[in-house]
Amino acid sequence: VSADITPELVAALKSGDHRAFGKIYLNYITPLTNFLEILVQDDAEDIAQEVFKYVWENRDKIDSSKSIKGFIFTHAKFLALNTLKHNKVKDKYANGGIWDYNKELGLPDENLIEEETRLLINIALERMPQQQQKVFILSRYQEKSNDEIASELNISKRTVETHLYKALSQIKKLLSLIIFFT
Repeated sequence: VSADITPELVAALKSGDHRAFGKIYLNYITPLTNFLEILVQDDAEDIAQEVFKYVWENRDKIDSSKSIKGFIFTHAKFLALNTLKHNKVKDKYANGGIWDYNKELGLPDENLIEEETRLLINIALERMPQQQQKVFILSRYQEKSNDEIASELNISKRTVETHLYKALSQIKKLLSLIIFFT
């Protein structure tokens, strides 16, 4: 993202300048789409377009004293999470029900940040290989030791450690991207 996004450019956008909007769009569309692809894969481009539609329609709400990047990426995260929730509901009905890690394990929904974090962890879990997913759930949700997991899954303790390392790396990467882009 270039340093060409000045407060004056943001002020021009707020006043309805199409050229300012175009410059901001070109500056952020690629990093925004890359960010969204991590979260929503196939829906990334559509959501990116929705974000910029929102930016244009709500340009008067942009706080010139704050980063427009935050305005853009916060709305992108909101739309991505809504899309993920909607897709989960569609999948649940299409597949006759999906095991909800949080509900099954009795994890409370205490606040929005925790809910978003759990959703992102679930997304990461769904993308993991099945064995890695099992190891992570046994370790982090059922609080079993590496020895217990190795015995239960009939794998070596070292394999358990490797699965946990890879699982945690994927989750940290996803969460760090969310923090970085918002």
